[in-house]
Amino acid sequence: MSQTLPVSLNTASIPVANDHTSRLPGWLVGILALWLMLLVWSFVRTPIPAVNEPHYMTKARHFWNPEWCDRDFFLSSSNPHLFYYVTVGWLTNFCSLHMATLISRLFGLLIFAIGWSKLARSLVPGFAAAHLAMALFLLLQASVNFSGEWVIGGIESKVFSYGFGFWGIGSLLRKQPVWAGILLGLSIAYHPLVGLWLVLGLIFYALFANRFQHSKLIPLARHSILPAICLFITSLPGLWPALMVILDDAPAATKFAGDYLQVYQRLKHHLDPMEFEWWRYAAYAVMTVALLLSYRFLSIRNQNESLESRTALRLLVGISLAALLFAFVGVLVGLRFVEPAQMLGLTWRVKLLKFYPFRLYDLILPAVLAIVLTRVLIVWLTNSEQDSLNLKRQSYLNFSLTISLFVVGITLPFGDRNSSRMPTQMRQDWLAACHWIEQNTAEDALIVTPRHSWAFKWFAQRAEYVSYKDCPQESAGILEWNRRLTYKYNWSVESYTDEIIDEQDLARLAQETQAEYLIATDTGTVSVDPIFVNSSYRIFSLK
Repeated sequence: MSQTLPVSLNTASIPVANDHTSRLPGWLVGILALWLMLLVWSFVRTPIPAVNEPHYMTKARHFWNPEWCDRDFFLSSSNPHLFYYVTVGWLTNFCSLHMATLISRLFGLLIFAIGWSKLARSLVPGFAAAHLAMALFLLLQASVNFSGEWVIGGIESKVFSYGFGFWGIGSLLRKQPVWAGILLGLSIAYHPLVGLWLVLGLIFYALFANRFQHSKLIPLARHSILPAICLFITSLPGLWPALMVILDDAPAATKFAGDYLQVYQRLKHHLDPMEFEWWRYAAYAVMTVALLLSYRFLSIRNQNESLESRTALRLLVGISLAALLFAFVGVLVGLRFVEPAQMLGLTWRVKLLKFYPFRLYDLILPAVLAIVLTRVLIVWLTNSEQDSLNLKRQSYLNFSLTISLFVVGITLPFGDRNSSRMPTQMRQDWLAACHWIEQNTAEDALIVTPRHSWAFKWFAQRAEYVSYKDCPQESAGILEWNRRLTYKYNWSVESYTDEIIDEQDLARLAQETQAEYLIATDTGTVSVDPIFVNSSYRIFSLK
């Protein structure tokens, strides 16, 4: 019979069902410690505004105050993340974008901390073990990803979605199906793709775990009716707006063109498997093998394990394998040896790839692997012959591993420490130009910005003609986004043909864009005097 571990890692023999008997102070301290880890990680590695926060928060502010930057093309487009804008955007009515983002990070990461604790403790009872699993997960996320997916950094809808999704899976393992349905519904509401992939992973696990036997699946389906109703109701606030974007009445040619631009231009780093580097495939193959070997080890060593623990292990690994299946199908769909436009079956391939088939595998594999490896450590320490002689050493080992993994992960190089991707001087010049626009232009002014217009609406508080980062989601909006980018590029090429931009060139730009101002880099010759200039940027009036 296995010996008991110290409180630092808890014991493998404590039934998960008794988790609710934990004293409130200990539960609260554990959640707060996880929350603190996430907050430190978030603010150290991704200072406000992170790479996607201007994209989400300006959209949320415009939803609550349509007059703010009302001429901005992107802000006036569809709202596929409506539930996020509703629940977060109201903060912008009372505080700045920076403060609203800070508050949103606090709440979003708290939800994720609760979700992680519920998910991790289904397999590794004890908050100290959940902290160790969290540190390992963060290190894995900092080291590699498969298709560009991340979760802890800046705030956006998927932070809430993964938090509620993990919380829902944890509730399901604690035999709280109705509560699980509500939480998974909220996961879908905040980010329909994230939430639906999680639910689809659960469905695939249930089908395979019961070997498609009607005698098992029919009773399971009957018991799932009420949770499914709860899931459907709570998912509607976010699911319905997303469906309206997908099922818009645009012509088929417009929809195809929009999908093509999304998959093979704007989001190819997330959606086109031919864009993923070979080492990402290799890293995730190694992690998948490590997960399977760990599962085999635990299956052999834990014959006397509680039913709850064995069920949790099978479910977590099962969801990971379902995610692997989704990703594998995605790779097959996107596999090509010619240019995208020459692919056979291009229409249906693009349609499937736009739904992010790699997203769940990208995130759930490191999450589950971190939890399972922590479980392996617990079992190994429990069965160690010297276990009873080294309780203090085990406690020190747990604490040291958690801190070490966390510190290593937080110090790894990460681009979002400077989300502008600009050199220091250029960043300062850009902020100065944005500040000048805010102080010296009308609130309803429209600005033509450079291609690399980092967080312009955030800092300048003005609408911009088009931004490469801010791409709409509906097909017609994507085509208009592409048309505007193409026009701006062609205007630059044509205007520089005679090696000088003159009043006629600026007049053509003003007529096409209806904008009042142009921000240009300091390269090239312009015959018109700028109204603002620094070492990197010049601002011209188009009036």
